[in-house]
Amino acid sequence: MESILASIKKMLGIVSEYQAFDPELIIYINGAFMTLHQLAIGPEKPFRITGSSETWDQFVGPELEAVKTYVFMKVKLIFDPPENSSVQQSYQDQIKELEWRMNTIAEIEGASSGTGTDDRKSSCRRYVDEKLEGYMKTDDLAPIKETVIDTMFADGGTKG
Repeated sequence: MESILASIKKMLGIVSEYQAFDPELIIYINGAFMTLHQLAIGPEKPFRITGSSETWDQFVGPELEAVKTYVFMKVKLIFDPPENSSVQQSYQDQIKELEWRMNTIAEIEGASSGTGTDDRKSSCRRYVDEKLEGYMKTDDLAPIKETVIDTMFADGGTKG
């Protein structure tokens, strides 16, 4: 299977041998994978690349082609944004649609396997509890904490 970095470079029109932009592209690619992780898409542990050795088959996602398209579009908008605002808006709309579609698939698969968004919500609750420990009783903040967590996951986890 093709390297993640090499395939993104190819889609951007950069020959794979040219490495001047690799550090920048790796940061943008990892940012897209972080967003996918927050949407409960992909492996339980956050996925990241460090160079050209990581391949698409190492990323376990609901729809691999959708993930490739998503990562490319996210990187394209940051690295080489379209000059035309209509084209840029089209990319942003497509990204939102892909996030919704992949998150819906992840939630369905998570519901059938017992993993997914609910596990991520539980992890989020534990994280918030840890951060609030020592400041005040977390019981006092329970209603606020649940509202914040529910808001973060209200549109498939794209908030927050």
